[in-house]
Amino acid sequence: MVQSWPAATPFTEDDARGYFAGQASARLLGQQIQFALVEPKDEEQVLGCACLYSLNRERAIAVVGYWLVQQARGRGVASNAVRLLATWGFTTLGLARIELTCGPDNKASQRVAARCGIVYEGNMRSQMTFKGGQRDTMLFSLLPGELR
Repeated sequence: MVQSWPAATPFTEDDARGYFAGQASARLLGQQIQFALVEPKDEEQVLGCACLYSLNRERAIAVVGYWLVQQARGRGVASNAVRLLATWGFTTLGLARIELTCGPDNKASQRVAARCGIVYEGNMRSQMTFKGGQRDTMLFSLLPGELR
């Protein structure tokens, strides 16, 4: 369950498996790549997901995203995943910019951005449909050489 979506129901293993299966077409088209985040000592225990999506090779830009189960939060899992994906995106994919977006109430994602050196650029007003209305979205970006 994502912290900024308190009305969301817990994600089950079946939900996770179905989610990843549904992402296959975008991966095959080169538009995104999703990785399961697992417990190092028990690879059957899914901690969450990290991805690069909205991948635009022509513009050399992508968006990084992630979600974690409750028990994985506060352990550096998201920060480490973002660092790995950003390093891979810059060195292997040749990206020139990686973006991260989150809701203004998502303090955990804002902390991940700060820990990784991802720079806050501003609010995109009424940018996302959310819970039957519109909400603002915070925009952050990372350029090669800025990763911490």
